[in-house]
Amino acid sequence: MPATDAINLACNEKDSTRDFSLAYIGMYPMNVLLLHHRRWHPQLASGDLRHVVRTINALPSDYSGNLNILVNDWTLPVVCRNLILLFILGTIPDEAMAADIALHFWYSAFMPGEYRLRLSSMLSSFLTQHCPVASAFPLGPHSTLSCALPPNVMPHLLHCISSSLSLDDVQGEYDRVRTAPSRRDFRERMYARLRSSHRVAFQEFRRFGIVLPFGAPNSHFNVPNPSLFSPEGKWLQTDHADPLTGWELSPHPFSQRSVLTASQH
Repeated sequence: MPATDAINLACNEKDSTRDFSLAYIGMYPMNVLLLHHRRWHPQLASGDLRHVVRTINALPSDYSGNLNILVNDWTLPVVCRNLILLFILGTIPDEAMAADIALHFWYSAFMPGEYRLRLSSMLSSFLTQHCPVASAFPLGPHSTLSCALPPNVMPHLLHCISSSLSLDDVQGEYDRVRTAPSRRDFRERMYARLRSSHRVAFQEFRRFGIVLPFGAPNSHFNVPNPSLFSPEGKWLQTDHADPLTGWELSPHPFSQRSVLTASQH
């Protein structure tokens, strides 16, 4: 599902002073519903920040209303990743650096060691100043983030930025999933519909799992991104996980535009 602008101000209210309250929610998956005797559980969930990011970025520069957004999820690792992404984007003064750190934390299997240190320092500062169960703190000069988290969130939060997973073990697990023999036919069908140059670039991403322009040096991406792996070191995404599939309206990877804009997202 592509990221969606939930307000679409230019085509709806057309009022840059209007206040909005948005809730990004969804129900439990079916396997959890079955555990509850097939009755709808009242708790709602939504673990994807793409729609929030797209909605806010689509607002005009002169927007002066108040915007309240609720994002809720029942999966603690997903909640922790979302919190850290918001910390990055809202607390790092250098916007270009914040965007780059957020990009690689969100999508890259490996990141520079300095980024991991930055994340550890940022989260340590948050935990010493705020209660992780119920907190409210500023995200930039005009925004505030309020959290309501269960007590058992701490192990998941710490795993996202600090883990004992080794580089070799993570690379081995990543390669195991990405190059699974049982998925060879899927990969070849996908590559067959790409241009030769796009096929090479896409294979480069599948090999290393790093969101970089083709040919860019990546030797400094030398620490794992533990938020994409379980505490036991298992890859948490599918073998065909690709950042572009969540942003483009066209059916990536068969769209020329999607492949050409890979480094821009």
